[in-house]
Amino acid sequence: MKRLLVSLFLLLGGGAISTAQTFYDIASGGLFYKIINEDLREVEVCRELEEPKTENGPLYEHIPEGDIHIPAEITADGETYRVVRIGDSAFGACFKITTLSIPASVREMGELPFLSLSGLKSFVVDEANPFYCSVDGVLYSKDRKTLLCYPNAYGKTFSVPEGTQNILSGAFFNCFELESITLPESLNSIGFIAFTSCINLKELTIPKGVKDLQIYAFAKCASLQKVDFKAPLEKLPMYTFDSCSALSDIFLPEGMKSLGDWAFGYCTSLEQIKLPSTLEAIEGAVFSNCSKLATIELPQGLKRLGNFAFGDDTALKTIKCQMVDPIEGEAMGESVFSNVWVDKCKLIVPEGSKERYAKASQWQEFLQIEETTGLDDITRDLSKGHKPAIFTIQGEQLVNREDLPAGIYIIDGVKTLLR
Repeated sequence: MKRLLVSLFLLLGGGAISTAQTFYDIASGGLFYKIINEDLREVEVCRELEEPKTENGPLYEHIPEGDIHIPAEITADGETYRVVRIGDSAFGACFKITTLSIPASVREMGELPFLSLSGLKSFVVDEANPFYCSVDGVLYSKDRKTLLCYPNAYGKTFSVPEGTQNILSGAFFNCFELESITLPESLNSIGFIAFTSCINLKELTIPKGVKDLQIYAFAKCASLQKVDFKAPLEKLPMYTFDSCSALSDIFLPEGMKSLGDWAFGYCTSLEQIKLPSTLEAIEGAVFSNCSKLATIELPQGLKRLGNFAFGDDTALKTIKCQMVDPIEGEAMGESVFSNVWVDKCKLIVPEGSKERYAKASQWQEFLQIEETTGLDDITRDLSKGHKPAIFTIQGEQLVNREDLPAGIYIIDGVKTLLR
């Protein structure tokens, strides 16, 4: 765990480090090794330092550079050791490495061994290695079902091959050049910080086969504008799209029940988002600092709002609540609407519910509380984002759905007054 925290320090920032104790047992050929089995004479490639010497610095005083060839064996003090593992954070922030060759002897890799290798163009794996392989410079498990690492300087576009089931933690972390990615239908899991800080990635489709999505998966993708979320997940993990400042177009699927802490925090281009009707919980700060978010509709089954869920959303003009009873007590977090302009933001509640909302803690702070008449009367932008099924009140389906005149329609099964 300590080693993983060191890796996180490198990528998420932290205070200055004053100590720089060495971590290795053997130094050989510009690389560093730790003995992991003295009896079998086995070593792992490891970092040079126990902790980074300076804030956000590498775990090296002598940073490996150029084309790095990890040997299958090393010799020290007259003893020969076999290199069988690449350790936790082994090459963290080694930005000068251009290619990395892995021998047949390596049978295991630790946590986040290749973070922030900004100059890395390709992996080369000995064909005799029974556990790993390189496909056009990208590192995979031998059966090609798991993508372990994409070289940071590989290129602008990439299609993950069909048949790939897993993208490991940190696999695309800090890939600054990557602008376009295609994920296969075979994909099952996307790891922790898998695409964090891919600052030029613009669009993304998360295929329906994804069942496991880890926290921070797409955080800090500053150019990400559009996400088509097809994966039928019940929970959107914490920090999934945190600080995706260009994100303006995202569709969340029905069946999703929970949005994790800071899932859309600091998405400063997000003006509106359609929440699934199945949603039950919006956790802490999910939409905090979404400074352009103007309208939000809270579904009927919503049971929880976390701390600062809409904190600092100063552009909010309309909150439509489909819940007959306001969320209260332990289910209502602290300062849910902190710094929302409650004197200007209109709170629309179901018919017959105004009095209950006007007496409920935090909800009562809104000066404009209005009841619906059984119709959804929030203005919808039908020209972008999710394309709903639209029918006239007489049951005729409309094909041309843009620039509809004001009136009553059936939109996604909901009787709607379009203004």
